[in-house]
Amino acid sequence: MSAGAVSGIVSLSMAAALAQLILGNGVLQPYVPVYFMLLVVATCIGCLVALLGSRLPVVVSGLDEPATAIITSLAIQFIAAGVAAGLLPSQLFASLLLLIAALTLCSGLLFLLVGWWRMGQLARFIPYPVVAGFLSGTGFLLLLFGIEMALGRPFSLQHPDTWLLHGEEWFLVLGAGGFGLLLWYGVRVSAHAALIPGTIVLAIAMFYLCMLLSGSSITDAINARMLPAGSSQETGAWYLLQTLSVADIRWDWVLAHFPGGLAAVFVAMLSMLSNVTAIEYAAGCEVEHDHELMVAGIGNVAGALSFGVPMVYQMSDSILACRVGAGKTVLAGMLLVISVSTLLLGDVLQAHFPVFILAGLLMFFGLDLLVTWLVGASQELTRREFAIVCLIALCILAFDFLIGILFGLLLAVLLFVYQVSRISPIQAMLVRRQGEGFQPISMTSPAFSQKEAAMVLLVILQGYLFFGSAHKLYSRLRQRTSGQLPYGSLLCLDLSAISHLDSSAVQSLTRLHRWAGQQAYRVQLICPHAHVQAQLKAAGLNEHISPDYPSALQWG
Repeated sequence: MSAGAVSGIVSLSMAAALAQLILGNGVLQPYVPVYFMLLVVATCIGCLVALLGSRLPVVVSGLDEPATAIITSLAIQFIAAGVAAGLLPSQLFASLLLLIAALTLCSGLLFLLVGWWRMGQLARFIPYPVVAGFLSGTGFLLLLFGIEMALGRPFSLQHPDTWLLHGEEWFLVLGAGGFGLLLWYGVRVSAHAALIPGTIVLAIAMFYLCMLLSGSSITDAINARMLPAGSSQETGAWYLLQTLSVADIRWDWVLAHFPGGLAAVFVAMLSMLSNVTAIEYAAGCEVEHDHELMVAGIGNVAGALSFGVPMVYQMSDSILACRVGAGKTVLAGMLLVISVSTLLLGDVLQAHFPVFILAGLLMFFGLDLLVTWLVGASQELTRREFAIVCLIALCILAFDFLIGILFGLLLAVLLFVYQVSRISPIQAMLVRRQGEGFQPISMTSPAFSQKEAAMVLLVILQGYLFFGSAHKLYSRLRQRTSGQLPYGSLLCLDLSAISHLDSSAVQSLTRLHRWAGQQAYRVQLICPHAHVQAQLKAAGLNEHISPDYPSALQWG
């Protein structure tokens, strides 16, 4: 029961915060209670699917905050463009619901496909700086969204005129920020999963106690922006829900804005895999990632029917349920109670959540992401990698998530190529003078003398020879042999340990062969691999290829 109560309080609080965040304080404010009900129902559906299908002892599914931050950014653009184009509130809300449901459906289908094809481990190959930069940018956005929710008006880095706070706005922001900081500090001090819901319940109780002692009414709290605007409307959520129809949907708007939200699908996948891994470590049991992805995929497909945002396994709630030995039946019963209660009392529940708690929750998640992924990255990564993290976060703030992800992947690839190209492809260099055996040498060994008899220089290569390392190999061999090897010497390159050549590497070997001929050197390539031989023969080097060292000496 305790685990179910904790999960229920957190789910209700997050649904209230995200409903308010996504729809904002503009023309869609009257629909916030409607979407709050839909989010709670979607969360409960996702949790029920996870409880029934997961092979873990017990697991709790919930809304994914980073993915929701992306959807929020998309919703802000969608609503602003719709208002400017003269769309009715009912058209905006119906179209936005379909857009969010489509993104959640895509998340579910992606989970299912990746799990079905047993490709869950592929996400682990995404560079850590890209993940850290993306989640750091998400943390910044959640902080900004929290400030905007607390103020009840737009607050954007792109518009400096919104930065100035007036009068009671300082009180609103400091109240929400203080609550978020309190949650963050409490989580750092205590690892108990009941800390967050307990703090939320205590804060709500203290808020209404202060209202009672001061003689303030609900209307006074709404006017002071301490309760959500529109909380005292006579029309309820069920009435507004019944007024919606398929005819209100603007399909062209949904299709036009859909690509901008695909980053949420990518992030939900990352969150799901990282949370499953953390639950695996904490629960001390083996987890089949692909199976859990398929279960979560079914939960997202079902949740899309209730127009919910992407859902993933919740690490803290799941760990708490495992620790207290919560049964799946008890948790399922609690979820059903929460769903029915929300459908019956959705208006009342959403209307009485203090704004500072909802905004503080967003700030807490944002601050936690920043400390974990930005501050943590500064201590774990090199300067170049940390620069990538910062650039991705700034790119997300300045543009959008998809551009930030693509920019980060490009930077990570360039950094990887640079670092790999610094690794020398030369494993060893050996020289054999006339009448002697092979002797190891290095780039700093004494220079050869052209007065000596012809000799054999054996260069043993390793790894993957590509455009980043091939030119370096060509330059180093020219530097080591130019004007030093006696005329008629044999330069023998051993490619036995080379797994693959790209076209740039083949061109570099061709250039080396051409240059060696100008210096009156002979070149022979030891290459036992058929696929590498085919590449070299296609470049016209077939007369200089040998399967082993004795053949190379004989041919040379």
